[in-house]
Amino acid sequence: ATHDTNDPIDSPRCQPGTRILILQRLVDWAQRTDNRSLLRWVFGSAGVGKSAIARSLAELLLTEGRVGASFFFRTANGRNHPRFLISTIAYQLAFAIPEIRPYIAIAVEESPFLFQQSLESQIDRLIVQPTLLACIPSERVIIIDGLDECDDRNAQRRIVEAIGNAAPRLAGKLKFLIFSRPEFDIESTFDQPAVKAVTSSVNLESDLQAYDDIRLFLQTKFEEIRRTHPLKSNIKKSWPSDSQISALVSKSSGMFIFAQTVIKYIATSYELRNA
Repeated sequence: ATHDTNDPIDSPRCQPGTRILILQRLVDWAQRTDNRSLLRWVFGSAGVGKSAIARSLAELLLTEGRVGASFFFRTANGRNHPRFLISTIAYQLAFAIPEIRPYIAIAVEESPFLFQQSLESQIDRLIVQPTLLACIPSERVIIIDGLDECDDRNAQRRIVEAIGNAAPRLAGKLKFLIFSRPEFDIESTFDQPAVKAVTSSVNLESDLQAYDDIRLFLQTKFEEIRRTHPLKSNIKKSWPSDSQISALVSKSSGMFIFAQTVIKYIATSYELRNA
């Protein structure tokens, strides 16, 4: 799936005013060329907000004309198979970068069964070769989210290896951004010398701003509940208290999924206690 899909599964985006520093850090990376950071790995455990950041970043970069393509692996709806990855990216590149389109078309015409070939062959024929042949006016970013949700662990490793090997040849034209959990197979592949040489990483769990962002998220959502809940006439303006919000922020341990679950439960509850 792409970043602009209408699937409800892919709807989460960063709450306005949150994750500003990490988003700016990634935008800055996208705007500069650094041969030691042609591939960036953003990682964190489940619930830390990787997909929301990936989607919000894709939309930010799209407004700057810097997105080449995006792909979001998901375990739902059969979107976790690697066979769709390269074809989807190539399709988007053909529309995002007109200069590359004829070379992708030639690759498909010359090899009608290209989409049945190996992952490495597809990357070379549909992404690397067309990019090298085309005169691309500005560097673009390819975003891959949820790599750990790809149902083939061997393919997870091969995707990272293939991108790591291709990245130096595409410097100044394409760069890659991968979001995933820090699973052993993925992490060990990023540690391979050839991949490591062109990769920079971001650990979302060390992002201290996440706590401030969760506080803002809770404050905004509680304000919305006070304004729209069917029992709003029974809710005090002082609910919840600052100490109650602080307790929730502390219990979240920097995980947005905790705060989202709390809000979802309260927003759909008709027994608002201590309100």
